[in-house]
Amino acid sequence: MDGVGTWLSAVRATPIIEGRALADIVQQRAELAFDLRLKDFALPALEGLIREAGYPMPSLPEHTLTGFLRGFIDVVLAVEGRYYVVDYKSNRLGEHREAYDEGALRAAMASHHYAFQYLIYSVALRRLLRQRLGPSGAAAFGGVRYLFLRGMAPDSGLGIFSDTPDPALLDALDRCFSPEGH
Repeated sequence: MDGVGTWLSAVRATPIIEGRALADIVQQRAELAFDLRLKDFALPALEGLIREAGYPMPSLPEHTLTGFLRGFIDVVLAVEGRYYVVDYKSNRLGEHREAYDEGALRAAMASHHYAFQYLIYSVALRRLLRQRLGPSGAAAFGGVRYLFLRGMAPDSGLGIFSDTPDPALLDALDRCFSPEGH
């Protein structure tokens, strides 16, 4: 196996959710598209909710938007009845695998405002879960994994950022968007 093949095998063998490796998770949906309707969508309100919850957030303009927000989640994984947003990152954080420890990942997540991205992804996935599983479907949301591919290796615990946003925050963010089906 060549260098890239060896590296990809290592990435696929790295445990990412409850001790399970990507290669072992059968239920996967890649490139999940979503649309969120924006009607009188106030960017400052969104920014304020995210900042109040303690997430780093870029300053957004004082605009109100109407239209649609279209996005794509890299992959949604299902493990034991829980559904996870997974995003792949190829950022180079350093020359050695140790450059992908928890502190470095948190710094990268903050500097690139990835929390803003994954909070929107989480709202979209929870809406889909409610549509497919009924009103309590949002409770099946398991959280977020950002996989920094250059730092991942089995038994290292490096290169994997995890978060489970507070459901109350996700509910508040969801209310910023137009109601489902409208």
